[in-house]
Amino acid sequence: TQSSFTTQIILNKYLRKYMRTIGFILFNDDYEEWKHYRRILEQTISNQSYQHALFDIIVESFKEIQVYWKELGAEHVVDMREWTMRQLFDIIFRTTTGENLSIMTKYFNSLTTGPKIHIAEEIDRMGEDIEQQLENSPKGAFYFLYVPEVLVRSIFWPKTKKYFQKPEKVRAIYDKIIRKRRQENQNKNSSNRKEDVLNLLLNNKSIALSDQQISIILFEIIGASFLTTSNTFGFMLEYIERNPNVKQKLLEELNTVFGGDKTNISFNKLTQLKYIGAVINETLRHSPSFLTILRANSQEVDVVGCKWHASTQFRINVTAIHQNPSLWHNPHEFNPERFLDGQKENIKNNSNLNFGTGLRICPGRFQAANMLKTMISLLYLNYQ
Repeated sequence: TQSSFTTQIILNKYLRKYMRTIGFILFNDDYEEWKHYRRILEQTISNQSYQHALFDIIVESFKEIQVYWKELGAEHVVDMREWTMRQLFDIIFRTTTGENLSIMTKYFNSLTTGPKIHIAEEIDRMGEDIEQQLENSPKGAFYFLYVPEVLVRSIFWPKTKKYFQKPEKVRAIYDKIIRKRRQENQNKNSSNRKEDVLNLLLNNKSIALSDQQISIILFEIIGASFLTTSNTFGFMLEYIERNPNVKQKLLEELNTVFGGDKTNISFNKLTQLKYIGAVINETLRHSPSFLTILRANSQEVDVVGCKWHASTQFRINVTAIHQNPSLWHNPHEFNPERFLDGQKENIKNNSNLNFGTGLRICPGRFQAANMLKTMISLLYLNYQ
């Protein structure tokens, strides 16, 4: 039977309209439409050719960042948060649209005292616009979620109009990229086509998507992937370096799987990185991507002995569950072993909310795990 909790949030008129400009999945309260677009997304990002291409681009990106670090010199203090955010932005945008925005290059140019690397003005402007919109999208969602409608449509109306106008500017960029790709695909042999999300959507014979639909899907994938993955990577580094025993076991696994050879890393070996996978899960248990999970019921339900009428907004405190001593042994200890065979069987049902739960569980969780495994492996194989 269909769950009573198919919706994440009770949408007001303005929030519903705003969310339609930036995605079809997050906060979509039309269950059938949400299911349709989620299926498209899952089919697309689970494509093996795409996953291999993503891996190759991460490796290529790491080689690029090494060149920049070498050029800056040994005396340069590397701010991993700043570098990782830009690296992931370039990776995700490139694997989604096939375009390189050179955000890492721009950051390098801001740091180096030597010659700057040329970035085309159009690419530079495009990157700034998309970065700004990714920053503004969550602000817009919170604005329409928490500001009373009477204020949204009256004294705050100028601000309201700006939030609706900003996604349109970025969508025009995506529309241009899509038109350009359609033209390229007509002129190229199919064997030379890029293995990115855009091509997979354009070449999906089972579902015909308009350019506007593709544009919104691209925007949602980039927005949903960027901050969550970069934040988790940063927290992983902190927990690894704070716990020498964890770092030692991680290095031992890298040596076992790759033979300590920094050139031996391959996509097919990522599944062997069990301990790093456990580190990812334990990182998210301590520092989840979202502190609360939202759910709304479509019909009256009985929860903890009380009846709740339809369209009640529930907020699940992820941190409280992840740090609950009745659910987790020594919950404040950073212990990746709890997610390994032999111990993970002890994890109680619905106590691990790292990627959400139920119908609305994160569709990109496997891709995120592979990206994090690859990035951590490359970093610790080359720098310890």
